[in-house]
Amino acid sequence: MFEGKLDNMAGIMDVRLQIAWQLLLFLGQCKEKCLAFEGGRSTFAGDGTTVSSILATHETVPSVALEFNSSEPAPDSIKFTWNTIPYDSTDGNIWYQAQLTHSGREIGWKTVITESVTFDGLLPCSLYTLQVWPHIRVERGPPMLVQQRTNTIVPDAVKGLSFTVFRYGQLNVKWKASTNPDNSCRATDFLVTYELTNLEQCQEMQGNIKTRSTSRTAISIQGLKAYSTYNVTVTPRNEAGLGQSRSKQTQTGRTVPVATPVNITSVATANSLSFGWDPVPCGRRGGPLTGYSYRFGKSGSGRPMTSRDAGSDSATFLSLPACTSYWFKVRAYSSAIWNFGPWTDETQADTQMIVPDPVEGLTLTPLGHDRLVVRWSASSNTNNNCHATDYHVTYELINLEQCHETLDHNVSTINVSVTTMTINGLHAYSSYNVTVTPRNEAGYGPVLYQTVQTGERKPTGTPILGESTASSDNITFTWSQVPCGGRGSATTMYRYKFMKRGNTIAIEKDDTTAMSVTFRGLSPCTSYAFVVRAFNSKGHGPWTDESYQDTAEIHSLNLEPSTDEIKVSWTTAGNEDNPCPPVTSYRVSYQLLNLEQCQQMTDPALIHAAVVDGSDIDLTSMHTYSTYIVQVAPANNAGAKYMKSKTVTTEEGVPLAAPKLDNVFWSNRSVRMFWHPIPCGKRGGDITGYAYELRDASGSIIQTADTTAESVEVDGLSQGGSYSFRMRAFTRVGPGPWKEVDFDIPTVDTGARETSGSGVAGPAFIGVGLALGIIFSAAVAVLVAFARHFRIRCLQTMRPDGTTSPNTGGPDNADAIYFDINDDVELKKMSATPSRESATGASTVPSGKSTTRVSAPRASTKRSTTKATKKTKMADGQSGARHYENTVIP
Repeated sequence: MFEGKLDNMAGIMDVRLQIAWQLLLFLGQCKEKCLAFEGGRSTFAGDGTTVSSILATHETVPSVALEFNSSEPAPDSIKFTWNTIPYDSTDGNIWYQAQLTHSGREIGWKTVITESVTFDGLLPCSLYTLQVWPHIRVERGPPMLVQQRTNTIVPDAVKGLSFTVFRYGQLNVKWKASTNPDNSCRATDFLVTYELTNLEQCQEMQGNIKTRSTSRTAISIQGLKAYSTYNVTVTPRNEAGLGQSRSKQTQTGRTVPVATPVNITSVATANSLSFGWDPVPCGRRGGPLTGYSYRFGKSGSGRPMTSRDAGSDSATFLSLPACTSYWFKVRAYSSAIWNFGPWTDETQADTQMIVPDPVEGLTLTPLGHDRLVVRWSASSNTNNNCHATDYHVTYELINLEQCHETLDHNVSTINVSVTTMTINGLHAYSSYNVTVTPRNEAGYGPVLYQTVQTGERKPTGTPILGESTASSDNITFTWSQVPCGGRGSATTMYRYKFMKRGNTIAIEKDDTTAMSVTFRGLSPCTSYAFVVRAFNSKGHGPWTDESYQDTAEIHSLNLEPSTDEIKVSWTTAGNEDNPCPPVTSYRVSYQLLNLEQCQQMTDPALIHAAVVDGSDIDLTSMHTYSTYIVQVAPANNAGAKYMKSKTVTTEEGVPLAAPKLDNVFWSNRSVRMFWHPIPCGKRGGDITGYAYELRDASGSIIQTADTTAESVEVDGLSQGGSYSFRMRAFTRVGPGPWKEVDFDIPTVDTGARETSGSGVAGPAFIGVGLALGIIFSAAVAVLVAFARHFRIRCLQTMRPDGTTSPNTGGPDNADAIYFDINDDVELKKMSATPSRESATGASTVPSGKSTTRVSAPRASTKRSTTKATKKTKMADGQSGARHYENTVIP
């Protein structure tokens, strides 16, 4: 402080010297202008600053006192400004001396020659006093007194922020205000904010901020969430604004859950219930959940069956009865002292429904012949609470009148809720399967069934009359049983009546258990009537309609067939008591029914052979091995109804034509032949096989063999050689005509390969060409075989007997043999030609198939079917599934 005063005094001396010098320079200039004033005054500055002035006499002090103008305060400085003294109020040049004090303590002195002074390094928000003295020469006037406060700044941050947790929803906050006066101002109050950042340690939160203000250094915050994290901030403030904030996090206390677990679900089976739930919602837990307590019991009973604590969020109850209702409730607990939360409402759940047990005591009681009473009882099993809501009753006819087992499973259904019912509209004397199935919402329970037979009734239908036969003196009537459905019971007998047509008086009336009757000793050319009806244990049925039959004039018809001829002869009734009209001639006709047993005639034409005056005729130019019906009737107009007919088949012969060769394929060492079966009408009988011969250009036999296939392959032939091949078909009677074809084997040049020019490629191209030719021939052969197989299949569908597979005993044994062979390489010799086998020297194999093997040429027959593709599976050197020995023909 002392050093500061010395500095101020030195400054004052320098200022005085300068002023003295200036006064000397301008003394003469301003002498006339300077006026002396007397008196004194006091004023107040416009900003509230107090200003005091003292006027002096013009001899020693300025005549006018200083007038305060303004101040410019800052937090650490103040600039003071005053007005200039008028020239006429002074006696010369003027300078100023200023002193600043704070709370009676001197801050500093300053000497200035201008009308302003600034003091720095001041304390903020503090009141300072300024005194300014004007000086002329060595004298000073009265001081101007001004008080001014430095600007206020925001306070410093608080210190010692601490928390005290009271219970779970209250927080006591304490702090200390800043006490540093050098760089802050005191806080007028404190702004306290608290933000929820983590709700019950289970949910991060943002933006949940609340604010309180207080002038004290402690505050109590209430209504907080339990077991939650809060960020508490204390900010001091004054008129300058908000000071520096200080924050701290804390966690509130724990309490019991205030809510129940939510979203309770249940999963049911027939014997168990599982309950699951979600935890208490975040915000209502009160603390960390440590477990759950639950209760479980039957509905309608307040007493729980089970009461337990669980650490998980689910509970399962086993070994429960089906179709039973239960209740369940649960509550959560935490680690607080009073740890249990509230119970949930009771959740109702049922064990899953299962199908009911089968009914008991099923009885079926027939009422009459068309009704049935069905009775049963519900299950008495007390371990199954799932009872039937209704019953599914079915009845199925399984045997109509014990004569027809039904296969259509025509089931009738009735649904009832009672345990007794009557089924109407049933067939008499028939067996029914009756089932009773209990059911509920879960489905159908086990089925209980019984079979019952309905009662009997008398027949409602008539026997079925068959075709009657007659000669000149007897008639036979046949019939079959009453159709199933009209018998009413088992038929015990039949009653018939026989009478002349148009006459109601019966010639014969009798009972029989047979289903045919013959009346003898009748008159020829007479019309008779016949009726019959059936009886059972309940009575008789209705009569059939009258069936009429006339005795014939022709007594017997005889047919003697040969291969192409049928000898027809007949005898007539005697002349005594003959009511037949006079006959002088007879008409003979016939129809072809089956051509060579390979083509059934769908609409055979009636061919009138001749009108004969005698009693016999020869029918010639008939087809061999064919079936005909021959008719003989009186030639007069009235005699058509007395016609006599009979069916006959002509005898088997030899083939009338040779097989047709379809394709011939050859290579440089082999040849393959394919042929077509003889068409129906030229076969003469069943084709049992084929014979072929292979001769060279000189006519010598190279190979001969029999086969049942429709192709043959011969290899080992000479290149460039000429050959002749012929073949014919066989029936059981003998062979047919030959079919012959000639062919040449191509020549391949096997000479030495040339080493230059284009000849180098010649043998290679020839080899490739031969290979391609062989591949092409094989492909064509396969296609032809497939086409032949397809055509044969089509022919099979046209057989008279309607079958699609061959029958070795049927009319087309060639086709049958074709299908009997296994694969591509069978060669057969037919037993029907033993002399030819002896001539060729062929041996007989145990299977009854004769085959031969040649040492040089090798022959194999191939069936033209898709099975030829199996050749790829044969061993090396094989050409089919089977091989047979051949003998060399010399």
